[in-house]
Amino acid sequence: MNNAIADQLTLPTVEVIPQAAASVADNAAIAEQMNLLEAPVTTVLMKGSIKGAMKQAGEDGKIAPSRDLWQVDPNKLRTIDGLNPRVETADYLAHVEATTNSMVLEGYYQDKPLAGYVAKVGDEEVIYIYDGGTRLRCALEAIKLGAKFNKVPVSVSQDGMAMEDILVAMVRSNEGRPFSAYEKSVMVKRLARCSWKQHEISERLGIKLPMVANMLLLMEAPFEIRELVATGVIAFTFAVEMITVHGVNALDKILETQAAAHAAGKVNVTKRFVPGAKFASAIKKAAPVMFSALNELQADPGFAGLSEETREKLASLLKDLEAAKAESAPGEGNAESKIA
Repeated sequence: MNNAIADQLTLPTVEVIPQAAASVADNAAIAEQMNLLEAPVTTVLMKGSIKGAMKQAGEDGKIAPSRDLWQVDPNKLRTIDGLNPRVETADYLAHVEATTNSMVLEGYYQDKPLAGYVAKVGDEEVIYIYDGGTRLRCALEAIKLGAKFNKVPVSVSQDGMAMEDILVAMVRSNEGRPFSAYEKSVMVKRLARCSWKQHEISERLGIKLPMVANMLLLMEAPFEIRELVATGVIAFTFAVEMITVHGVNALDKILETQAAAHAAGKVNVTKRFVPGAKFASAIKKAAPVMFSALNELQADPGFAGLSEETREKLASLLKDLEAAKAESAPGEGNAESKIA
């Protein structure tokens, strides 16, 4: 974390793609964005002066006005490049367009302030926005399109914040458009890189421990799997299940499933297209009948006429099923539902 903060910062991108272009963004562009999001955050923030920052953000050297919140020209606010984990999918860009249009018509709602932190960069006091990056982007574009406001409300942290604190705050305060599972996974991975234990991440972010483990599992998977999750082609839970079951072969299995889904005319990939899934489902449904049939077969006089090898296989299978039945705890249902 020794890089100069000035080298880590960019003004937010404000281009809004029309909803008509709602197909998933070019794969190369998504991949480039994901590489940026998944890279280590090396920015160091040194606490600056709030009054000094508001004076610099004001007009003619005057302190920016404050009602209950600071009112700041959005053009004087900055973001840390790649800090916002949003993936610019077609759905997200449609949300950006709708929010921008709302701001043009209705203005900027004062009950939706941006959250910022004042940092000292050389001789400058700079306000960095860490929560509300999408709203800032939309506000800048709305002003370009003729919106009747030129300032936005900003709530500025009064205390010093380490990057880890900012990452936690970004997740905890995410009450508008919720982060996707992939976007949360990016945040979890960032905290893990800060040497946080899984239980610490779980406690601070309010995410259950097994989910934290699964998010880290996803972030260790091949890039192609992460991209499919990030763009919504496959669900997070499906990806984790495939990684857990198939390990290093997970990507191949997912691609096979994707091909089966496409052959069926579907874009999104779900569990029902996994090769062999229909057969496995049929076996599961038939299990109660098969269990009863095995019992009847063993009791049938003709059972003795089967070969010894076949009788031993059937007897062993029935023995295992009977053991499962005996181990069923009260309330788990009958033997048939246990087997199913």
